[in-house]
Amino acid sequence: MAIGSLITNIGGDKFRLEHPYYWYMGGGKLTHRIDIPRGFEFDVTLPRVPGIRKIINPHDLRWLEAALVHDYLLVNGTEKNVAAAEFRRVLRSVGIGSVRSWLAFFAVLWFTNTVKWKQK
Repeated sequence: MAIGSLITNIGGDKFRLEHPYYWYMGGGKLTHRIDIPRGFEFDVTLPRVPGIRKIINPHDLRWLEAALVHDYLLVNGTEKNVAAAEFRRVLRSVGIGSVRSWLAFFAVLWFTNTVKWKQK
């Protein structure tokens, strides 16, 4: 099922997962599946950095999939650097280039480390 049919915009940069979704986290022998339940809400909050929306489009489905995995991991206690690394892995898996995915990784890591993360 395409990610676009799984996600509903519930206002601004906030979204809800309408069907269960899974992601294989990690790589190689350390891969394990995470299951994200229907109804999970997440957002694509961007830091107020000039030009960031030229790199990250919060309504592009590829970025939404990465944000979904990232936010789910954070809400469930995953370390920020691990969640940011998975964010980048999702981006690469959906065709975002190496440079943009690294820029996004560092932006996400910086943002989650400078803003107190609130569990949803």
